[in-house]
Amino acid sequence: MPKNQTYLFIALFFLFIRQEAGAQKNMPAGQGKWNAYTDLIYCEDKKFFQDIYITGIKDSLVDISLECFYFHPNGDSILVYRNRYKDFQLPKTVTKFSLPYHGPVSVNYIHPSFKQALHNTGAIPVGSYALHLSLRNGYDTLYQGKYIRSLDSVLSPSNFLHRELTGQLDAQGNGNTIKNTAAKKVNDIGRILDRRMPRTERHFQKKGIITRRLQVGDKETIDLFYQDWYLGRYQLPAQGSFNDQLQQQREALKNGAAQFRTSNMGDHRSLLSQFREMQKENKENSELTGELSIASNWASAQEEYSAQDNNFYEAAGAIDFPIMGIPINLSGYYTTQDRNREAKASYIHFRYDAAKAKEQLLKLVGSYNKKYEQAIAQGGSYDMIYGQFVSGLQSEKDKALASLKQQLALPEMDLSDYSADRIKERAMTLSMEQKDKFQDSLKQVVHANDTVAGVGDKLQKAEAAKKKIEDKYAKALEKYEQIMELERKIDKYRTLMEQYQNASYFDSLMAHDKVKDLKDMENMSYKDMAKKAGAILPEGKLKGAVTGLTNFDAGMFPKYVSDYTMSGQMLKGADIGYDIGFAEIGATYGKTEYIDRAGNVEGYKAYSGRLMLKPILKQNFGFIYYGYSPGKKIMEDNAFFKGGDVSLPSFRNPVHIVSMTYKGEVTKYAMLEAEFANATKPGQSEEARNTMGFKDRSAYNISLTGLVPETQIELTAGYENAGKAFENNTLPLTMTGTERYFIKGKGDFFRAFLTLGLEYNYMVQQNLHSKGNNVRWGFDVTTHSKRYPSVYLSYKPFSTFRSFNDTLNIEQKPLLGEVWTGRANYQIKRLSRALRFTLLYNKNNSTMDTVQYGSTLVQFSTIYSQQATMLSLNIGVTKINTDYVAMPFPAFNNSQFMSVAAGGQVTKNMMLNGGTDVARSIIGLSRYGFFLGANYNLGQTGISIRGNFRYSNYKLVEGLGWKPVLSGGLELAWRFRTKLG
Repeated sequence: MPKNQTYLFIALFFLFIRQEAGAQKNMPAGQGKWNAYTDLIYCEDKKFFQDIYITGIKDSLVDISLECFYFHPNGDSILVYRNRYKDFQLPKTVTKFSLPYHGPVSVNYIHPSFKQALHNTGAIPVGSYALHLSLRNGYDTLYQGKYIRSLDSVLSPSNFLHRELTGQLDAQGNGNTIKNTAAKKVNDIGRILDRRMPRTERHFQKKGIITRRLQVGDKETIDLFYQDWYLGRYQLPAQGSFNDQLQQQREALKNGAAQFRTSNMGDHRSLLSQFREMQKENKENSELTGELSIASNWASAQEEYSAQDNNFYEAAGAIDFPIMGIPINLSGYYTTQDRNREAKASYIHFRYDAAKAKEQLLKLVGSYNKKYEQAIAQGGSYDMIYGQFVSGLQSEKDKALASLKQQLALPEMDLSDYSADRIKERAMTLSMEQKDKFQDSLKQVVHANDTVAGVGDKLQKAEAAKKKIEDKYAKALEKYEQIMELERKIDKYRTLMEQYQNASYFDSLMAHDKVKDLKDMENMSYKDMAKKAGAILPEGKLKGAVTGLTNFDAGMFPKYVSDYTMSGQMLKGADIGYDIGFAEIGATYGKTEYIDRAGNVEGYKAYSGRLMLKPILKQNFGFIYYGYSPGKKIMEDNAFFKGGDVSLPSFRNPVHIVSMTYKGEVTKYAMLEAEFANATKPGQSEEARNTMGFKDRSAYNISLTGLVPETQIELTAGYENAGKAFENNTLPLTMTGTERYFIKGKGDFFRAFLTLGLEYNYMVQQNLHSKGNNVRWGFDVTTHSKRYPSVYLSYKPFSTFRSFNDTLNIEQKPLLGEVWTGRANYQIKRLSRALRFTLLYNKNNSTMDTVQYGSTLVQFSTIYSQQATMLSLNIGVTKINTDYVAMPFPAFNNSQFMSVAAGGQVTKNMMLNGGTDVARSIIGLSRYGFFLGANYNLGQTGISIRGNFRYSNYKLVEGLGWKPVLSGGLELAWRFRTKLG
């Protein structure tokens, strides 16, 4: 058989085999019950895993076989890793599991240099990969699939190496942004890279990564290599401002999930896989940030009633860092003035930042949803573009097949009935016919004893026929090769489309359907949010017990649990909350303190426990126990027991308060809230218990809040009652014997130009011997405009007792008064310049027992700013009325004042500010002075030095001399940021 025919028959045979294999491949795996998907291998904690997603499975043991080949640019392919896992237990439902490359039942192989590259850099080398996944149960093949990956050489902002390289280039800067204007841009990228690349190269060499910098077209590029593996390319424009480009890279890092690159289907990877890697990178790049400062303050003297030391030191700090992925905040403050104070200002607070954890998770979910929507929209384009492309290839293939059949003299065959065997059989027949004709022709020449010329002519014809046959089959072979190439392309793009649809299916099934509506943070714990978003979180994120923490505070901090228990009191102690699934539980222990009218500290030991049930049909119930007892210092003070025996038992024994809270949605327009609490005093006499019944020892409130349909008006109405024997002396305000009705409303009018609020309160208060009532109205009005001045005016009355002579039996905090507040703002802005005008008005008065206080302030200010320069002017009048502060100092109580200040940046590292102020009262000039301040930033170190100096001179009474005061301070502050791990 001629050599070309042999090639043709072999080729046609393989074409047949491939066609049959394709027919088998296109059959639904497992009769459509099984579906699987996988991404590339990854390294975590020095071990290697591969995520596999499966649906349509039953509880069974399967054998998993997975292989990955890398296609080298020279055309070779190498096995980069393989894993064969025996008897893997599959769960019953849709699942994602991480297939380990270790363990007694895993037979695995990873190419040595590929393994080192992935382990040391965390990045998959750039190139094209083919993965083959097979799931078997005994001799039955449950699933068999092929996946193609083509990693883009340009590193995306979400890539770990891209983030690290950006960080290295950024860390070597001087921390100052180069000033650019619209008319002038600084072309400094190449120059700065020349300076910063040597240190960057040394950093990456420690990891075995080689960097190679070159300019390609209008781009500055940095190529990264690990041994023979190409890791990717980092790009910056060759022209422009380096700081501007670096700022763009930083913004890209902040938007992490929104920057994934999936420019084509070969580069596409599941969002689940990309988010897992992003979370891993965030964990590896977790940072400790904070600010520490220490300040020294001195003065030659202090003004009257300042209650401040002449010389003192202060230290403050705040540090944010993660523990097991949970954000923690540690803050504190100390002043040496506390040595001379009974009420201390120093504090330390350790806090688990649950709000920040929720914010981070919600931001991640938002990024996922946004990217998912983009992927779905992109998928529609893929279906159209690649679908048309595949259809075109299929049409071209059909034409080539038709041409091949014509060349083989098979025009009667239907294309849909195409069979390689039949073509092969027909080709063999044609070949034999041509061979027989050639042999007969030669025999006829010999038998006829033709002339030499005749024989030559016959031989030439025979050779021509032979050449024609050879040309015919050569063209058929070329056509076959064209068909095979088209078949490969069709198979490739069909595979890419199938795996893209498969990846989108699992992205939707395992993540998006759960997190798309994850928006209600207020009524959802971090644990619940993490469960719903579990598919896009690292595996270990849901396994730690700390995930259930709803809050943890230790030190000194305010705490609110409910209106009648812990209601925002400052607590020195600890509070913890935990999610147990159906409810959130919590406990509090510590000490609350108050300052009485004499300046003494009242201290109470407080402790509580709470159970807050999860929402059921948008209804929330909570149960709280709260107990408190006076501190030993109070017990030692006889004045504490003013009033004799009536209240003595409640303070010699702890007070116990049991409370139930409720919050629920009545309709889509209305929300109902309520609380009921009962206080008991175990040491109370039987006579007292008989005198004060259950109702007298109880307190309750209920309020209904709703929106008026088709408007922007919100209304709230409520009722509150605290019995005569209900006691919680740790509350900021005494509630005992209070009954209150209130209604308030607020809304926007005239297209949100005007906001109007109105409130009505009716209060009845009583003690053991008397009863009284009062009515309080309040309002606030606000305008919103850029064209006209914005105006705000409000009146807020307050009252906790019907009479300021009524102090009950124990010295507490009876209080009544009112506050008027007014403000008008207007701003003129032109490009980089702005001029702002503000007019303030405040009038307040209050009465606490027999102490009265009131003040009035009217102030006008204007501020002019241009870039880093500021100039301000303040003019005002203040008036103070009090029967507590001694009155012989009219200059202290009534004055008119004016101040002028200016500030600006004099160098790129230094800012200066200064000003003067003067005040006048009924005795004439009563105060004048000036101040200077400076702030110097030590570049990239994060250290700032702040200094201030002030001279003031004042007099309070006419006829007395002036009292000069010199004061100043020096502060050293350090802002820092460092990687953890």
